[in-house]
Amino acid sequence: MDVTEPYSESILKDSAIQLQKEYPALHIQGLIGTYEQAIAQLKPTSLPARMIFFLGSSMGNFTPQEYDIFLNQITDVLAPGDYFLLGIDLQNSLR
Repeated sequence: MDVTEPYSESILKDSAIQLQKEYPALHIQGLIGTYEQAIAQLKPTSLPARMIFFLGSSMGNFTPQEYDIFLNQITDVLAPGDYFLLGIDLQNSLR
């Protein structure tokens, strides 16, 4: 596991340790930072497939152009057979 910033480091480490215990053959690399920082750190892999997942509510803060840039950056680092999981929140009404 590679953790780069102390942002949410403890929960990421705890989750990775638990997953590694339950799935010993699973290779886990956790990256903490902005999505731009994390995407820039992704390197090609010799693994047969990998999954990149982005969980959070940041999508609602993106402009359409920023969203397109984000998806293009993800597309650039994925190889055939890789997976991308995107978690989004429901739209909340403004207060």
